[in-house]
Amino acid sequence: MSLDIFVPLSESNFLEYAKLISHKLRPYEKSFHHIGLPKSVIRMSMTSLKASDTKEVASSVTAIANEKLKAEKEANAGKKKTGAKKKQLIVDKPDDDAVVSNLDSDMMILILCNF
Repeated sequence: MSLDIFVPLSESNFLEYAKLISHKLRPYEKSFHHIGLPKSVIRMSMTSLKASDTKEVASSVTAIANEKLKAEKEANAGKKKTGAKKKQLIVDKPDDDAVVSNLDSDMMILILCNF
């Protein structure tokens, strides 16, 4: 059935309508700008909804996001992290720059006196 002539009347009709719309949008999923499409469609289609209905839609979207996040974490759990090691501060190592010998201080005095 074509999206243009379909008129949803029942709950099952609206579910079928949603499938038709999603199949129409799927070819554009790879586009960089695709993320704006569902956000705009949701925003524009919810203008006449009550706050409680809007909250229900938001809860549904949050549940979808949580499911996707969980699936991504599970998929990445088996992979090793390949990144640079964190830098560590080693406290008990002597600071070589802080040690100034008599020779170094004598050289500094000679250099400063020549200016």
